[in-house]
Amino acid sequence: MKPVLSRFMVRLGPCLGVAVSLVIVPLVCLGQLGHPPAAAEAPLATREVEIATHGFYFDPRTATVPLGTNVTWRNLGAFTHTTDSDSGVWDSGEIAPGDVFRHTFGAASAFPYHCDLRPGMTGAIVMAYSVHLPIVLRQR
Repeated sequence: MKPVLSRFMVRLGPCLGVAVSLVIVPLVCLGQLGHPPAAAEAPLATREVEIATHGFYFDPRTATVPLGTNVTWRNLGAFTHTTDSDSGVWDSGEIAPGDVFRHTFGAASAFPYHCDLRPGMTGAIVMAYSVHLPIVLRQR
């Protein structure tokens, strides 16, 4: 039994080392995982996300972005639109064809919004403290 276990450990060793590194190193570097950044911390880089209006829909309809992202709504359609928060956080006023409206989000939350002029036009911005990309490990 011992040789089988020993072969298993030799084969598992490098994978286990990689897995531990992928989990432990980010936790050590990030400090307190899951806690919001302090208010005094400045963002590393300004992030920009653009949402377009095409006819009678927002594209993308839902955007998940990191905290502090500048969101721009650009009217690419032929009709005037608005982008208004369902909870009153922002009100763009009318956005004529070719015009833009910008808003920077400072709180992590979900922000559903709509066009006041087109009742079926809805969307959502989801602000998170960070957006994590999944890490996929392949076995050989």
